[in-house]
Amino acid sequence: MKKLLLQVIAVCAAVIFSYNVNAQTNDVHVQLGSYAPIATENDYPNAIFDLLRNHNVDSLLGTAVCYGVCWTGDYYVTSRFSTANRFNRMNSSWVKVDSFAASGAGTGFFRDLAYANGKIWGSPLSNTIYGINPNTGVMEKTIVTSGASIRALTWDPVRKGFWCGTNNFTGPLVCYDTNGVAIAGASITMPASGCYGVAYDDDPAGPFLWVSTDQTPTSTTGSAVLKFNATTLTQIGTPINFTVPLTSGAPLSSGGCEVTTTLIPGKRTLVGLVQGSPDRVYALELGNAGAVVPTGTWTEQVSGLTSVLYSVSAVNDDVAWVCGASGKVLRTTNKGQNWTNVSGTIPTTLALYNIFAWDANIAVVTGVSGANTSIYQTSNGGTTWTLANTHAGFGDDLYMSSATDAYFIGDPIAGNWDLLKSTNGGLNWASWTTLPTTNTSGTYNNAAFFQGTQVWFESVGLSTIHYSSNMGANWTSQTIPLSEITAIQFTSPTRGLAGGSSTSPGLLSTTNAGTNWSTLTSPYPTNSISGIVGAGTTWWVSQQGLGISISTNDGTSFSTAYTAPAGNFYHMTKSRAGATIWAVRSNGGISRYGQPILGINPISNTAPDNYMLSQNYPNPFNPVTKINFAIPKSGLVTIKIYDLLGKEVQTLVNEVKNAGSYSVDFNGSELSSGIYFYKINVNGFSDIKKMTLIK
Repeated sequence: MKKLLLQVIAVCAAVIFSYNVNAQTNDVHVQLGSYAPIATENDYPNAIFDLLRNHNVDSLLGTAVCYGVCWTGDYYVTSRFSTANRFNRMNSSWVKVDSFAASGAGTGFFRDLAYANGKIWGSPLSNTIYGINPNTGVMEKTIVTSGASIRALTWDPVRKGFWCGTNNFTGPLVCYDTNGVAIAGASITMPASGCYGVAYDDDPAGPFLWVSTDQTPTSTTGSAVLKFNATTLTQIGTPINFTVPLTSGAPLSSGGCEVTTTLIPGKRTLVGLVQGSPDRVYALELGNAGAVVPTGTWTEQVSGLTSVLYSVSAVNDDVAWVCGASGKVLRTTNKGQNWTNVSGTIPTTLALYNIFAWDANIAVVTGVSGANTSIYQTSNGGTTWTLANTHAGFGDDLYMSSATDAYFIGDPIAGNWDLLKSTNGGLNWASWTTLPTTNTSGTYNNAAFFQGTQVWFESVGLSTIHYSSNMGANWTSQTIPLSEITAIQFTSPTRGLAGGSSTSPGLLSTTNAGTNWSTLTSPYPTNSISGIVGAGTTWWVSQQGLGISISTNDGTSFSTAYTAPAGNFYHMTKSRAGATIWAVRSNGGISRYGQPILGINPISNTAPDNYMLSQNYPNPFNPVTKINFAIPKSGLVTIKIYDLLGKEVQTLVNEVKNAGSYSVDFNGSELSSGIYFYKINVNGFSDIKKMTLIK
């Protein structure tokens, strides 16, 4: 009987899987009103209340009017208006997974939804809250409250209860414990514009409650949210209005909402629903999701160079660029397993001191030859480079806040800092802002730091850091205990460290964006600090030498993290969307800190007779397993990992391989226990196998 049950489960899973991998997406992701696919955190500026996703509900589901939405970490769930107790599942790419009916739940149309403690929670405008198992659709928990006509709903993990919008959308908002008893003092009066959804936000600066409501006066193209302090229950600020493109209403009505940090990497988003023509699910940016602290081991990577590397820019855990002497630019798209020379037509007479890469294709680099500085730009991954600007001076720092907006900091010219800006991805440059100075020594390359609209860079010899809180519109001077700074890093708008040069050694700390700087005990009391990386309360500091040190107590003390085999570290950075650190050295060395790279290893170069995908081993596994495959002729091989619902969780292989037999490692450390599938596609051949991760 047990064997039969397992076979049934496998067949059902295979059916679900087959359905999902063949489903087609029919909607768009949204950024700042434009429509383009979302990839990583760095596809978006750090702008609060940007609309990051905007999905058409009606065209995908073939039904008008949905009431609520939640994000489970794996898929969206929406409640349907046209059929009682009916729900729909969509993956993160807005591909429909399935629809299911909630059995055992009260009859009606569920309004706002919440996902908590492994269940989907909602109420069909009654006094009862139902907890539904999202895998089986079975109602597993019933909470009868003293409220009436519950619409808005969210779980409060501090109070251990549900905030409920009672009396349909008029309120008040009341928190009930899991026995349905109103918690004393936990009540908020709602505005006349209504309470359609509520979301709990565990932001470290909070916690907060977000309420979806209508605009005042009502709008046919937009919606609004209210923010409350979840501790004091007081409203913060005024209603936040936002436009939802591609829909309209009379007026456009708000639906349910929920806060999540797992939908878009690195982002804290409010996922909500508006009822219009058509209904749309949106994701509104609330801020960053918090730092991902790198973990793993230090390893050496092969650059193929012995000349000095000056700068590194890491887009994510896969993509990074480095630059150095003799016009050299290298790029990796596979975590550094291979570094490719993409210097192209950049003159070898240039010493390239700083590089910034927006993604795997767009990058800007600045170099110096004699008394002139040049800026080169590529939009095709370094295949070709365009000389975008050349002028007398010395370029130190580059930064891009979007795929179009780029910034340049150079040494002073005629009493003003050399500050340029591009609005077309680095192809053309003009004056950014005017900042007079008496400095004649300039600043250090790779020493500036940009964060949102905040900018810091130092002035050599003047014990000064120049600071702007509004992207250069205004500048202030911050007095520091050191005369020179060679590296600056912030982990929040207020928390930062700065390191000094060998002529002014030391390590500085600030907790108020640099208004005040104090000294820390430097791990390198006589050497220049060549790089600083921070995540949360963990800091890494590299010296212009062999060593990198780490602090896990917010800079109070440091210990040795890594010692390079040779060469001096010149720069260090962390991937902007991810948890990998790269550092470059004077001898062409590249050091990497992060999770082990699991590569594709050839077993045999002899062409097999047939295509084959082998069963992984060990199986079950925790957390690493091997997958072998064989191909009789060369071709593009893709192996993708899917969960039980057909959601793609990882692309394991995506490259051209010659005929032969191969082995690839899969690391499931970031996944939860469960059944997963892996699928190979090559030259028209396809096969799927199941594997089990047990932690």
